[in-house]
Amino acid sequence: MSDLRQRSDEYMTVRRALGYKLIGEARLLTGFVTFAEEAGSSTVTTALAVTWTRLATDGSQAYLARRMRVVRSFARYLQTLDSTTEIPPADLFPARKYRPTPHIYADAEIEALMAAARELVPLLRSATFETVIGLLAATGLRIGEAMALDRNDVDWSQGLLTVRNSKFNKSREVLLHASTVTALKGYADQRDRLSPCPSAPSFFVSTRGTRLSHESVSPTFRGLRRRAFSEDPSCRHRIHDYADVRVMPMSARTSCSPVVSAPKLSA
Repeated sequence: MSDLRQRSDEYMTVRRALGYKLIGEARLLTGFVTFAEEAGSSTVTTALAVTWTRLATDGSQAYLARRMRVVRSFARYLQTLDSTTEIPPADLFPARKYRPTPHIYADAEIEALMAAARELVPLLRSATFETVIGLLAATGLRIGEAMALDRNDVDWSQGLLTVRNSKFNKSREVLLHASTVTALKGYADQRDRLSPCPSAPSFFVSTRGTRLSHESVSPTFRGLRRRAFSEDPSCRHRIHDYADVRVMPMSARTSCSPVVSAPKLSA
């Protein structure tokens, strides 16, 4: 382990001891440290921070500001231990208050995304992403909440999901429509057949039996979005937009292969 990586681990430990989760920040900082190591740097420099921030060529201004903010915060900590550390100026990639207008998915759009997911390979990946999309649309869960679900967070008899330590460190119970319970049970059965010995207790698993991660979910969703909305190459609908949709039932498919079909509105 390099000195820089050790310092970054210590920094994250200190911040988390103060009550910060820093899940996304941890991923970004790990990426920066890896970049710095590959560049042969043992500390933070402004030039290095700028180069790494600009690697996100398709990122919004807000995302670029976030990347720089992660490095700048770490640099402030690191400078107390290493005087050669440079703290990037605050006017580099300044943050601007910006909140994208959420896109309310229509039934046809959800159906198109789930249909695109059914074309993924292998079968476990296809089933996982189709079910994740259906669950988000049916419940309004955030993608991070869905990825964090463990198997014992599903109460089959009561039709409840327990979402633990979510936004603002709060937990809550989500009541599921009967069709959603059926669809999730279908996925769970198929998951257990295709991945009988997973390495994580998560409800949704990757093809390696691990918990889903943003690094795998985000690019896969972008690919599904391009396939589903090929007629509109400028489409930028986000997976987080599902958290803004109205709750709707998720129907189980009658066939054995795909696990769930597009959600349908209640009468």
